[in-house]
Amino acid sequence: MKRILILHTGGTIGMNLQGAPDDVERFRKHVAQYAPRVFETAHIDIEILSNKDSSDMTPLDWVRLAQALNERMSKWDGFVVTHGTDTMSFTANALSFMMRNLPKPVILTGSQLPMADSKSDGPRNLIHAVEIAAESRVNEVGVLFDSFLLRGNRCKKTSIPSFHAFESPNFAPLAKLGVKIEYADLQPPRGDYTFDPRIETRVLSIPLFPGIDVELLWALTKTGVRGVVLQAFGPGDIPVSESSFVHWIRTLTERGIPTVICSQAVYGAVDLSLYETGRGARNAGAIGAGDMTWECSVVKMMILLGRGLPLAPFRAHFETNLAGELSAAP
Repeated sequence: MKRILILHTGGTIGMNLQGAPDDVERFRKHVAQYAPRVFETAHIDIEILSNKDSSDMTPLDWVRLAQALNERMSKWDGFVVTHGTDTMSFTANALSFMMRNLPKPVILTGSQLPMADSKSDGPRNLIHAVEIAAESRVNEVGVLFDSFLLRGNRCKKTSIPSFHAFESPNFAPLAKLGVKIEYADLQPPRGDYTFDPRIETRVLSIPLFPGIDVELLWALTKTGVRGVVLQAFGPGDIPVSESSFVHWIRTLTERGIPTVICSQAVYGAVDLSLYETGRGARNAGAIGAGDMTWECSVVKMMILLGRGLPLAPFRAHFETNLAGELSAAP
């Protein structure tokens, strides 16, 4: 049997667990009670890194998790990370950039209801996550939820009440789960495995809306912010007339602070050449996010800034597909 390590970080899947939150034996018994098939699928080891609501997860937690996985990479055949759903996609993004060209599966999963609930999706999700980790067909960071395995840096949480809580808007699932697991035609990792957990947290994300007063944002240029992600309209359009953002973006660019434009739309890609309102952002120095999700745009910015890249190489790296997060331009 394959050896799989479950790293627990918290979330709904571990709720209602009696006893100390870092008691591995209690967690193991909890899993054995509600998801016994996990132990029939692989040899299971369990470690508890934290027991947090995912809303409390921070970039420091991403780094600690990545370091834990990296230190254990040679000792297990695959890894399952149990995690709260609300920020799972952010953690998956961070891991995908910190640990590139993974030699083994790293599968994140969680649940909408605690495992002790009779209607919980937790046991099914955990069993399937262990199965996929043990089969070793997907050597990358994935998110297993409901009946789909999604690329970690392509997914986002789209539903609060549904068991089908995650989608991958611009990229097909890595696998679909039914009577058997149907894998997509997966390409093996290119290059050697690399680990680099550096990250910069002084970034901001700002959603645009009609009538937003750009004057309120000028103070941000003096706060030590290192990068800005603007959630723009449609294919990357910004206000360019009465409430123009062009001068603000140009000022940030002149100061070496990158401005990334992603879309408030879930499907499709940013194209700053399409309309005048997008070209205004591009000509001021903004960087289009292509079909990356908002979560990916924020985390990728943090990672690249953490590596100390000045604006020009930052732009080049941001516009490059580093870990499967970005489709080629049409």
